[in-house]
Amino acid sequence: MATPASHAQASLAGARYGLSERAAYNSLQDQPWDTIEKMMTNIWSPDNTNGLVHLGVAENTLLYKEVATHINNSSTIIPDHHLGYGVGPRGSPRLKKALVSFFNSEFRAHEPVLEKEILILPGVMALIDALAWSICNDGEGIIVPVPFYTGFKPATSTRARGVLVPASIQSVGKYQCLDDVFDPEINRKALEDALLRATQNGVKVRAVMLTKYEIPKLRKLFNLEPPLTHDAPVLITRWEDAM
Repeated sequence: MATPASHAQASLAGARYGLSERAAYNSLQDQPWDTIEKMMTNIWSPDNTNGLVHLGVAENTLLYKEVATHINNSSTIIPDHHLGYGVGPRGSPRLKKALVSFFNSEFRAHEPVLEKEILILPGVMALIDALAWSICNDGEGIIVPVPFYTGFKPATSTRARGVLVPASIQSVGKYQCLDDVFDPEINRKALEDALLRATQNGVKVRAVMLTKYEIPKLRKLFNLEPPLTHDAPVLITRWEDAM
């Protein structure tokens, strides 16, 4: 991992290219897509059996053909809904209505979820960026258990200037094997250690983010029923909710 750019380096880049301080700093950060784009030119397929199998994304390339066929055969463009501004940038009323029904029936919310409370964003990266920008001031943190998708770091820091605080169960003294990933006590200790480490480093923690990978642990840690099966991160914004 590259060393974060210094203020002097950012100032030099800003002066050289006429960038804002934010843009200058971001221009000096790692660009993971440079490597990923090179790798994506040699992905495995039935026609490229010597290609690479990309395990870094939650996609099933074996279904691409079936998905493409379904889209081509089933999609209907409704100009007033799908072109121009359509029904607006916050998600269609039809989608929100379906989500409200799903959330209320599957998650048994303590309070009914309302359509006006749902905001649709284009993907998990945009979601994390928006949440970090809304929750964190510059330099404030969000704890996320390890491992996590590498895109979470730039989504948290690039625009919002938040800090991703990793919580690793392997650093817990009682950790013995991978089965401990489902141990509530070890997970609780990992979260507490991450909070303590962040505090010692001067980072105020504003939230805990739990992803689909964490769902089995989340169920045990918070005794949640029914099982959570969705893909989006769960953001707990009050630390006492996680303890």
